[in-house]
Amino acid sequence: MKKDDFDQNRKNESERADDLSESADFQENAEENTPGEEINPDKKKRHGRRKKNETLAMLNVVLLLAIVLVIAFSVFKLVKWNKGQKVELDANASSSAYDVEVLDQVFLQPDSDLAGHKDDGKETILCLGNDPFSDDTSDTGMAGMIAKKTGATVYNAAFPSSTVAIKNAKFDNSYPIDMYSFFYVSQFISSGDFSAMEQLAPTMGNDQYVKSVDTLKSIDFNNVDMIVVMYDGQDYLNGNTCYDPNNDVNPQTYAGAYDSGLKAIHKKYPFIRLVVMSLTYCLAYDSNGKMIDADNEDLGDGKLSTYLIKLIDVCEDVGVTMEDNYYGTIDADNYKEYLTDNIHLNEKARDYITDHLVKLVFSDDSSGSAGSSK
Repeated sequence: MKKDDFDQNRKNESERADDLSESADFQENAEENTPGEEINPDKKKRHGRRKKNETLAMLNVVLLLAIVLVIAFSVFKLVKWNKGQKVELDANASSSAYDVEVLDQVFLQPDSDLAGHKDDGKETILCLGNDPFSDDTSDTGMAGMIAKKTGATVYNAAFPSSTVAIKNAKFDNSYPIDMYSFFYVSQFISSGDFSAMEQLAPTMGNDQYVKSVDTLKSIDFNNVDMIVVMYDGQDYLNGNTCYDPNNDVNPQTYAGAYDSGLKAIHKKYPFIRLVVMSLTYCLAYDSNGKMIDADNEDLGDGKLSTYLIKLIDVCEDVGVTMEDNYYGTIDADNYKEYLTDNIHLNEKARDYITDHLVKLVFSDDSSGSAGSSK
């Protein structure tokens, strides 16, 4: 063999060896999935899935940690809340600063209601209602206290044991007290005719009926500045229907009788300011004659508080000031301090309620010299 041929063969063998070496390195690099090379698509897909799984796993860990932190924070707040905080109160501090009558509502008369009316310069108030006014007609009664605290001339025309609503759609002599319900009283005030009440009053077995009718007959309503109305929970105790969803002015319902009565008086005497003082807490009797909490007892048409809520709705609709005597005053814990039995107010309760009225309706300087009650 010639030397040139030998050298050529050696050169070719060397080049093939280099090619084999490069091929092995290329294959190894391909198996390691070197960036930029697309030698093995399956390997590349597996690598992508691995990256995605790692990302999802990391997100799951972060989410789990967040949940753990939220639960831990919630447990901490709950434990702290259950533990509470000790509060030291000043035993000598007055509680009046903390008494809030959240359900009071005050409406001022628009100028249109007063247009054309000549004020006589004297404050005259007429009180309508039942036992809160009729139980005590002296200076220590509700009307007497209002007169003393406002300096006004106060007339008392309340009828004992009467109700707001009427029992019978048409008056029936078998149930004469209907004649003295707020519904009928308001109609008689509107018409100015008290003859039907006057005729029946002597048969009612209580002189207060005659006195109240005489009072209504004697009043010049053109000189009346305010009518204050207060009925206790007698409608609730009697089982009178609270309201009629199909007739807002149904007089056989507590709300409807108030609604129609207030509107009748306002239509006749728009210049008279109407103020309603709500019922107070009372107790009912169960079938065994045991006193029970009226705030939790439905006697057929709602609990006692249902009657309050409907009264609030009526006063708001008609635009009448309402004094809330239900919340923040007499309740199941303190009723023995304010009631003589299950429903009737004692002197302490009357004093509290009339103070509330004066603060709500009259300005600070409205109480001058003592007025008179009639």
